[in-house]
Amino acid sequence: MTSFALLQFAMVAERSIALWKRNNYEAYGPRLGVIFAAVSIIIALAATTWAMWEEDFSQSPVYCSAATIRTADKLSLLCFVIGGIDLTTLVAVAALYTCNGVAIKRKHFNLNSSYQLHENYSVIRLILPLTVFQTVCYAVFSGSSAIIAIFRHSFTLIGYRIVFAATYTIPYYTFISPILMWFIIRYSQRLKATKLKLLTQRRGVENDVYFKAYSEMWNNTAAIKR
Repeated sequence: MTSFALLQFAMVAERSIALWKRNNYEAYGPRLGVIFAAVSIIIALAATTWAMWEEDFSQSPVYCSAATIRTADKLSLLCFVIGGIDLTTLVAVAALYTCNGVAIKRKHFNLNSSYQLHENYSVIRLILPLTVFQTVCYAVFSGSSAIIAIFRHSFTLIGYRIVFAATYTIPYYTFISPILMWFIIRYSQRLKATKLKLLTQRRGVENDVYFKAYSEMWNNTAAIKR
């Protein structure tokens, strides 16, 4: 989940650079995306290792949580950081959408610039539902965990486990996220298929108009010769 949040932020950062350098962004090739992906995965692995390094597997975790007494504080901090990254990503998506719209309204761009601007809209359509869902899940989880941690001395052990299990949203997140991603991928594929179909039909209509005009000109020339 850490890598997922970082990869979403990296996608927005990559698209922001594409918006900034849209006139010559193609010169970067795929290197920028590969670098962002690699850095995101490395940071996620390092953060997870830091949070779980002192894990005591002889202790029983609460509910489905990976946290024990030794790792609870670090995992809580990691959850707050991930929630902050998701919130930052959400704000960055809104800013990217606004700046992208302003750039399109200027209508002073070449083919490379036009491609990058429309590619930004495609990425925003993909990333926005995932970012909103993940931000809500982590906000609920982090907020409820913080409140429970503050009042944990007011609960009995059984009461604490019941309240923690009732507010533990991670299983719902891991169940719904792949389904949401599947729907988004299917939606993206349908958009591409529709766009390709429209381009093909438009090309066919242009060809029909061309050959029809050419045929009429040929017939008129033949009629004059007669």
